[in-house]
Amino acid sequence: MKVTSPDRNSSLFVGSVAKAFRILAAFDMGQRALPLVQIAALSDLDVSAAQRAVYTLVALGYLRKDASTRLYSLTPKILNLGTSYLRAEGLAGRATPYIRKANEEAVETISLLELEGTDVIHVIRYGAPGSINVRILMGSRSPAYTQAGGRAILTFMPADAAAARIDEIRYEPLTKFTVKSREDLEAHLAQIKADGYAIVEQEHSIDEVSLAAPIFAPNGTAIASVSFQVPVSRWAEPRHQQRLIRIVLDTANAISAQT
Repeated sequence: MKVTSPDRNSSLFVGSVAKAFRILAAFDMGQRALPLVQIAALSDLDVSAAQRAVYTLVALGYLRKDASTRLYSLTPKILNLGTSYLRAEGLAGRATPYIRKANEEAVETISLLELEGTDVIHVIRYGAPGSINVRILMGSRSPAYTQAGGRAILTFMPADAAAARIDEIRYEPLTKFTVKSREDLEAHLAQIKADGYAIVEQEHSIDEVSLAAPIFAPNGTAIASVSFQVPVSRWAEPRHQQRLIRIVLDTANAISAQT
């Protein structure tokens, strides 16, 4: 499916709606409660504009204000937006049985990932017992270039679209193993194209290996990926590696057949 980005300079673009979503995104920084001044700074708004938008979001029930601390926080109502997406998005519904089966067979953490800008978002996630990165929940996002799931999508999406995403990447050392340049990343993508799956070792988190395979639309374009997140200690077992590679490929192929 081809998605176009509307022109923000169009007369149809409503700036107040954009401001509201920028304020909600301010809470994506890992902080549970924020003062108005910090919300304004994180949203790149002046305090007056932020105050009006925050007031509206409180009135609508998406934010709440603590009367004693004067801090604002998200309310559970915000979850409605995510669950509405899952109900409406056909891929998530079709993929869920296969993701669950792979999780049970592999006994490893597994996610369905979709690309959003230069990040991947965990649309579905099933954890393994004692799984690592327990803070990564459904809806969490990570830099696509540091994750096998992101690289798998970039490798098999149209070349011009992939190049446009790669142009926007800012290479930051999340760990000492994180890829440092476009040249290094493109070498990895070439290897993924040859293998048909992606392996990324300790580039997003120390002691974690991610393994992923792309999910294809009928036209052969990658639209998502299936990804395991595995502790280095278990990944070190060659038989377990081969078993997980088989499972992730089988799972991605089964989901692709349903698209």
